[in-house]
Amino acid sequence: LLNIGYISGFPLSVVASTTISGVAVHGTNAYLTGYYSGAATALVVNDIGFALPTPAGGATNMFVAKLTVTTTGYYPVWVTYGASATASSVCTGLAIAADSEGCYITGNCGPTAAAFTFYNADTTNTTNATLAATVGTRDGFLVKFNTIGTPQWTARMAVASSTVNSTGIACSPDASVVVVGSSTGASALNVYNSAGATTAIGGSTGSQDAFVAKYTTAGGVT
Repeated sequence: LLNIGYISGFPLSVVASTTISGVAVHGTNAYLTGYYSGAATALVVNDIGFALPTPAGGATNMFVAKLTVTTTGYYPVWVTYGASATASSVCTGLAIAADSEGCYITGNCGPTAAAFTFYNADTTNTTNATLAATVGTRDGFLVKFNTIGTPQWTARMAVASSTVNSTGIACSPDASVVVVGSSTGASALNVYNSAGATTAIGGSTGSQDAFVAKYTTAGGVT
């Protein structure tokens, strides 16, 4: 069992709003993702805390945590987050998968004209990854972190002026990453690779359509 929560400062018990929405296990490591809002300053797992910043006013930030197993349970190795500096923006980690290279998180983000940044878990390393301003009212995203918590690349799924919810992810045996979700709007869903090139999936046939997208572990769309 894990005792997980966000608190507003050690050792106070004021709890911010936190949702853990996905877990993936690879070998002796486990990865968690989710999102938080309010005056959170730390993620605490089994009484070990990692500092996280308070989101911009009214905003929601995603988080990812790596845990490792010991003889007494799972304990955190690193924790990091993704966010926009825009008030009331939303960046939610909804699902996670893992392989020998690290972890992959999908979710949604928006609405903002500012970029989203996925931060390195190593605060001495300034290698972060960015996702440009949202295309629709809410975009799906995909981000890869390596085993030490450095973001490797980002990608998105988007429909102009519409909502995309990217809600499921899995690593496949052929070294691919498969993402599933849904989209609204009559326009085509654009699936972006990590370089920003798009593959269009035909216009909506209903009020909400499901999609499946397959990526390589390097961020290409296949």
